[in-house]
Amino acid sequence: MRSQSRLIRTDCKGDVMNAIGAIGEARALLYATRRLQELLNAAGDQPSLDVLPATGYALGSVILRAVAAEVSLKALYQQETGKEPKRLHDLSKLFIELESTTQNSLEHRFQLIRKRQGSYGSQAATLHQVLITHKDDFVIGRYSLQEVGNLHIELADLEPAVQVIIEEFYSRRESIDDSDEADVETVARGL
Repeated sequence: MRSQSRLIRTDCKGDVMNAIGAIGEARALLYATRRLQELLNAAGDQPSLDVLPATGYALGSVILRAVAAEVSLKALYQQETGKEPKRLHDLSKLFIELESTTQNSLEHRFQLIRKRQGSYGSQAATLHQVLITHKDDFVIGRYSLQEVGNLHIELADLEPAVQVIIEEFYSRRESIDDSDEADVETVARGL
């Protein structure tokens, strides 16, 4: 049985993409943050480097990780409900919108990834606490020239948070349209 292709808004212009496209976008954003982190690490090894590129790498990484978290949460919400997600950026509120079984599954996956990777980040005890810590990072980073709050530069806990959301999305493949199955297999192997 083929499921109906569902759409979510991905930007303020009202453009839409299906949930699989959104997860692909989240994965690409996460990849970009890793590349920015490599550039930031390389910049740290060069004391003569101007501080502006390093600041840009750090800020870009913060914003892109927050957007990856937002897009992946919205795609997962859309996948499980068939409804368009709310138009907000607060990662904690997006998490709360998910069904409790999904929240529990994500929390379990997050704890497994924490055990695999060892000690890192802010040591938030739960995925939800990580999302609370980083709930406004996109808005704060986007408006970084204005005073709108404190940006959380510690990213080590946000990356695994995004990873578990993406993994949860792909674990639900049976609800994905058969025509997208090959693409999902290819993308899932890249996690």
